[in-house]
Amino acid sequence: MTQLLPHERHWLVEQLGEGDAENQQAADDMAAAIASGNQWHDNAQYDEVIERMKLIDNRYGPLLMALRDREVAPYPTPTHESVAIGSLIRLRDPYETFSGLIVGMATLGDDKYRAFYDADDAETFEIIGIESPLAKASVGHVAGDSVEWEVNGQTLSAELVSVDNGWLIERIGSLATDASTQPDATGH
Repeated sequence: MTQLLPHERHWLVEQLGEGDAENQQAADDMAAAIASGNQWHDNAQYDEVIERMKLIDNRYGPLLMALRDREVAPYPTPTHESVAIGSLIRLRDPYETFSGLIVGMATLGDDKYRAFYDADDAETFEIIGIESPLAKASVGHVAGDSVEWEVNGQTLSAELVSVDNGWLIERIGSLATDASTQPDATGH
């Protein structure tokens, strides 16, 4: 099962709460449209609510699926030396040195979500989804190891220069230990 970090789950739950509020407002507006007495085929208010409900479903449906299809992984401890979900890694290949943060939900692409990871310091890094070939190849390795992964039939390799398992916990502060970000009895 695909994993996500506790704060990613927290973010999903917040977003879905906003979606629930939008859905409730749409349901209230639908009731008003029906109560207006116009036939459904002559009712512009009804049509507007139907379109809004479709937009709400398109926006929040993928978030709901992400929450249902993923289990919450613990944060790596700062003293843990190997790569795990939540690790900030630095790799060096023959051409460049690059950094990446391994996360559970990189594919969602929401600007607000991605902005969460923007560092205030000069270092920039890529968001690397745990399901990506690079993340899969890196997990379990330690600094100094060579990591190989395949992309489009081509094998790539790089030296794992460093693994920082404390950066994310420092970045999010108390959210990492907030009980509301931990899975409930159902694992969600």
